[in-house]
Amino acid sequence: MDLLLRGEKSKIYRIQIASPDTREEVTYGDGNDEDASLSPDGRRLYFTSDRDEGIYNIYSQNLETGETFLHTNVVGGCFGPTAFIGKDNAEKLVFTAYYKGRFQLYIADPKKPVKKLPELAPEITPATPTVVAPYQPAIEVSIDPEKVTAKPSRKLYLENAQVLAGVNTDQTFYSDTVLIFGDNLGDRRFYAIIESLSSYTVFDFSYWNISRRLQWGVRAFDERTYYLGVGELGGQPTVERVKQAARYTGGSLMTTYPLSRYFRTQGGISVISRDVGYNYLTGQEFPDGSPVFGFAQVKNTYPQLDLSLIGDTVEYQQWGPRAGYRFMLTYSYAPDFQKNQSLPPGSSIGSTLTQSATIDLREYLPISKRMLFAFRAVGFKSTGNIPDICAFGGLDTYRGVDYAAIFGNSCAYGNFEFRFPLIDLIALPFLAFGDIRGHIFFDIAGAKSKGGSFQLWNSDLNQLEDAQAAYGGGIDVTLLGLPVHFDFARQTNLKTNLTGFKTSWYIGYTF
Repeated sequence: MDLLLRGEKSKIYRIQIASPDTREEVTYGDGNDEDASLSPDGRRLYFTSDRDEGIYNIYSQNLETGETFLHTNVVGGCFGPTAFIGKDNAEKLVFTAYYKGRFQLYIADPKKPVKKLPELAPEITPATPTVVAPYQPAIEVSIDPEKVTAKPSRKLYLENAQVLAGVNTDQTFYSDTVLIFGDNLGDRRFYAIIESLSSYTVFDFSYWNISRRLQWGVRAFDERTYYLGVGELGGQPTVERVKQAARYTGGSLMTTYPLSRYFRTQGGISVISRDVGYNYLTGQEFPDGSPVFGFAQVKNTYPQLDLSLIGDTVEYQQWGPRAGYRFMLTYSYAPDFQKNQSLPPGSSIGSTLTQSATIDLREYLPISKRMLFAFRAVGFKSTGNIPDICAFGGLDTYRGVDYAAIFGNSCAYGNFEFRFPLIDLIALPFLAFGDIRGHIFFDIAGAKSKGGSFQLWNSDLNQLEDAQAAYGGGIDVTLLGLPVHFDFARQTNLKTNLTGFKTSWYIGYTF
């Protein structure tokens, strides 16, 4: 069976195997006939047709007698009829229909049609060949060979621009500008990322050639940031929190190779210049039992190798991720060629300056079309003579604390969220708010420095020991096309509340 147009209507035609150039019209009437399917014995043709008031229903036609039957009579439409022999050796008719907001499968007895049509189908007759006039464009232009270029232009054009911003609970202001440029064929990409954090700035520029499966790129960056460490007063350690500045400047050569639609590998080699205000454990304790940190200014330049495995099956709606998972596993290694460099007290002198492993897992479990559970787990561990420092806290990481207030050479945090819709649209004469949603969350985090210890739970006090937790809720709204988020977080040790609710807001995309 074949489907062709007769005039402006779809009709079902039969093709003779011995003469494939011929067409014989099978169905008739004023309507569109589609979804052809034969009965197991080949005597009846099942199909869908909108011949009755434009609504698609299931029909059958006896190919020998021309008798035609109506098998369904619904308003939402029925489609895709298929006949088969059931377990009772009787013929069954299966089709799909739209009901209560979704398509579902239904089964019917073909021997019990709704009604028999009064007219018989005409005898099947050969159809005359369809004559299609050659296409003639309205305007014809000639090509000047002298103006034909051998290669496509590599000129880059601005394709996308994003501006993200936020204010944390400690009034730290953060902004992020992303500019994406591409060529006409989309084979080349240039990314410019400019961030501002308080008085610190980040410049990150990269160029990618993605014309082949094995993609390559180059990157130049200057990252200036900080974490809330501890300082010294008069040469003596204190518990006062200060902004320990960190600067990473360098360049990279990078490659990416897609393994499949959802998974890819990524690697790179970099030369990095590091200048970090470094906190390390002294092995001493304050009278309250808290560890004493020392301070050292670490400056070095070194090569670094990075390898990553990335997977992404996330499905998105206009308000964010709805289902699927994402993960990224990264390993980095930097050798130590300067054995005489200044090391924090207690550091061992080996062949490794720093090596780190990072894992970032995200899972989205849909409950309905717009309601879901969202989970994220992030872990980091660094070892070596002078291991890297992981710092996080605030905004979209662990909420309710100062920015980058949690630091260490090993750290982890997890987020658990329930996300749900509130209001689809609030339209004012001069402004509109769309996709207003809510979320309820629970965060937990912890970190430790090299040589330190970490205890998650204090069984004597029945509360968290070295870990931290926060809970709360928030509202998400699309304003002028930008995703705006408000979070209200409260710290807890799972026994008592440690703080009141603290507020933060930011413009950007949630995890």
